[in-house]
Amino acid sequence: MNSSVVDFYTNEYDEDSRLSDKCDNRHIVEREVKRLIYDNILKPNSNILEIGAGTGVHSLYLASKGHDVTATDIVPKHFNKIKENASKLDLNINVRMEDALALKINENSYDAVLLAGPIYHINNKSDKEKAIREASRVCKEGGVVFIDYLPIVHGLVQMCLRHPEYLEGCTEEDIDKLNCKDDIFSYDMAEDIEEMAHNCGIKHTKVYGTDGITRFIRNDINSFKGNKLAKWIDIVFRLSQDRSIVGLSEHAMLVGYK
Repeated sequence: MNSSVVDFYTNEYDEDSRLSDKCDNRHIVEREVKRLIYDNILKPNSNILEIGAGTGVHSLYLASKGHDVTATDIVPKHFNKIKENASKLDLNINVRMEDALALKINENSYDAVLLAGPIYHINNKSDKEKAIREASRVCKEGGVVFIDYLPIVHGLVQMCLRHPEYLEGCTEEDIDKLNCKDDIFSYDMAEDIEEMAHNCGIKHTKVYGTDGITRFIRNDINSFKGNKLAKWIDIVFRLSQDRSIVGLSEHAMLVGYK
């Protein structure tokens, strides 16, 4: 994994606050839609591995639902924070330092595997597929694999909105190829993620847009409270498999079975 990613999360970005109860509504939508997907797919009391767990927001939630959870990350700051958060909530989570490209875990070990952050921090297809193959390897036959990624159309739009110099200088070729590379984040088409998953033995795949168009109307969404926000989360979840929504979503997730 790129050392710049470890530096980014160690010194520049507070991942623990991104999906916490104190985060803005835009991130609450992403978090709650993902939880709805997990709850609708995972069997009770599953043995779950989360690869690239960050500070453990989803691992902690799944453990609270009665699942047996192992959380891994490559950032020491995150490793320590998962342990701290689990202790505060009196939750038993196995925490490991692991590289998504070379897991020190036996094959066929888990009922479900969450490949959480790594894919959108890997900049080349061969390593993306290597990470997916590792997730598939440690998943049991018939188990489910969840792969998070960043949709490339959203990435291009964000480059145009956030970087005026990019918008002024982008060429027709940049637009045609959806060229939106940067140093930390990497973006993909749903079709490419599906192809890589199939190459790694993951079948019957579905793709979800986990926050829909929320990023583009975040100021409006941040004004939502109570039932209004809950209704919006329900709408995003119900529309999450619409391909037009997936493409514009800031975050997306492929779900498939080994």
